Amino acid sequence: MRVVSWRDRLRPELWAVQAYSVPAQEVPVKLDANENPYHLSDDARADLARELARIDLNRYPDPRATRLKEALAESLGVMPEQVLLGCGVDEIIGLLATAFARPPEGRSQAAVMYPWPSFAMFRITSQAHGLRLVEVPLDEAWQLRADRALGAIEAEDPGVIFFPSPNNPTGNRLDPEVMRAVIESTPGALTVVDEAYFDFCGSTLLPLVHAHPGLAVFRTLSKMGLAGLRVGALVGHPDLVRELDKARQPYNLNALSQRAAELALTRFKDELAGQARRIVVDREKLSSALRELPGMTVFPSDANFILIRLAANASEVWEKLLAQGVLVRNLDAPGPLAGCLRVTVGTPAENERFLETLAGILNR
Repeated sequence: MRVVSWRDRLRPELWAVQAYSVPAQEVPVKLDANENPYHLSDDARADLARELARIDLNRYPDPRATRLKEALAESLGVMPEQVLLGCGVDEIIGLLATAFARPPEGRSQAAVMYPWPSFAMFRITSQAHGLRLVEVPLDEAWQLRADRALGAIEAEDPGVIFFPSPNNPTGNRLDPEVMRAVIESTPGALTVVDEAYFDFCGSTLLPLVHAHPGLAVFRTLSKMGLAGLRVGALVGHPDLVRELDKARQPYNLNALSQRAAELALTRFKDELAGQARRIVVDREKLSSALRELPGMTVFPSDANFILIRLAANASEVWEKLLAQGVLVRNLDAPGPLAGCLRVTVGTPAENERFLETLAGILNR
């Protein structure tokens, strides 16, 4: 009799998935995760502490996150029934992978399409759900060409299409006309524009949601300074939100995150918006300074991070930065990101420490 283990019950696709890796190093200058480097003001933190102390932690949170949904809908100019909230955008990507797992006629697998390189969780989550990956390569300027996108759609018939704009890790916005062309010519798929970095560019396709039932937009509180809350949102047609909500766990957002996020969208919104404006100014200063360093290609950014390509061995440079207390994201691997590092825009002091350390490594 053959011995059967739990390993025999796993879907074979899962064995091929490589889990998302987050370095655990504690360093003085942490510029690897696209986080806002600024805390809330002392007054705002004291206000937040008072509000959170009033929450009855012995009770389950509001399963609908009603007040937060209303606050977010008002800030975006949409109806609450157009908003689906998740434990970060990551959870919502998983909900979409679950909901859109039905293969099209004549196919054995459902497909998900996205540009590449882009946000790693599009690949990891889709692969873990057993979906077929359709990765459309970006050109040398990190743009998606319309002919490539439409050709891939015609050949692969994806159920969900992700457009990250601004794109992580390249930092640039995708051409809105290409995205519009896909939205208008592909009614049989759901197109999702991931606008996680909206606060640093102000460019959005959100107004198109009202006219296109097959379009949805992601937003998150993580990049604006509240990564620890893990609050993300999808904005789309009420019918889409209603169906996706069936796959959502009833208490996916805890009570503390719900209240803190609501305050961020109301009482603290001006303070957080001011931080975003400061980061944009510092991004341009950091980009200019990086361009002065030898052997450096600095790609334009519309986000809160900058992608650079080094003539020197990027992995060795990353290791030397880390050894001196500066952590950035190492993207150096065979493929389009060979020789690349991604650096988050930090405080002026952190940016200066990074620049001085990098310059010392390159000059040696």
